[in-house]
Amino acid sequence: MGTITDKLNKLAETKSAIKTAIVNKGVAVSDSDTFASYANKIASISGGGSTPTEGIYGVFIYDTNGNLTKPEEWDTANNDLAVGVAVISDNCSFVIEKTVSYSNKLWGGYGTKIYGLPSEARTDYLGESNTTKIINQLGSGNAPAADYCRGRSCTVNGTTLYGYLGAYGEWKTAYSNQSSIDSALSKIGGTAINTSTDHWTSTQLSAENAYLFEWSYGRTSG
Repeated sequence: MGTITDKLNKLAETKSAIKTAIVNKGVAVSDSDTFASYANKIASISGGGSTPTEGIYGVFIYDTNGNLTKPEEWDTANNDLAVGVAVISDNCSFVIEKTVSYSNKLWGGYGTKIYGLPSEARTDYLGESNTTKIINQLGSGNAPAADYCRGRSCTVNGTTLYGYLGAYGEWKTAYSNQSSIDSALSKIGGTAINTSTDHWTSTQLSAENAYLFEWSYGRTSG
């Protein structure tokens, strides 16, 4: 999976700003409230108008200029500019590279528990930081899957962005948008995610096991 870009990171800042604005209007917002619920909170504000969050979530084509474009609006004449497919949900945002294959790489580090990885796999959306921790602890060259993904890069608005090995939650999020992702990858001339093999996640089950994700059925195993 590709790296979270500056534009996607901006969504987190936007969420915080919207939360502050809602609270300032006298409507309570708790830390457990989802970003999607903000629309109803805004609607409850007198004179609040339409929700600014409309269209944020979903699957988009991401290009070298940092633009997010709905697949149905993408001009295939610009396929050379396409970096990959961006997936944005309430829990995470990431980019799936246009052409990538790392399913034949080993996870590495058998018998080693990586310090600082999330303990609850189902809510692990931290693939980028997981990858850094895996490489830092095992050493470059000793974590083939993570090394391969980190070695992938692209340039967006003059900034080099590096890849990472997606976490359990990110793979689950991708699977929930499987048909849209595969369709968007096809539209930009990309390579569909391999359905004939399992894919490593950066989420560790134990010192001896990490989670594998089966793209065909959305199942995970360790």
